[in-house]
Amino acid sequence: MADSSSDVIYDYCFNVCEEDNVNKAALFYCQQCSKGYCDKCVENHNGLFKKHKSFG
Repeated sequence: MADSSSDVIYDYCFNVCEEDNVNKAALFYCQQCSKGYCDKCVENHNGLFKKHKSFG
């Protein structure tokens, strides 16, 4: 029986997208928020939280 799930496994799941049931890789991490962000959403995060430092 074939498995219909994706074969892609992410090392770091994008926490915010995961909350919306979207599976994206987290390329950036904010230690203050304790969350991972994809390349698109890290821009929003950095705009809202200018004093936070995102690593990635």
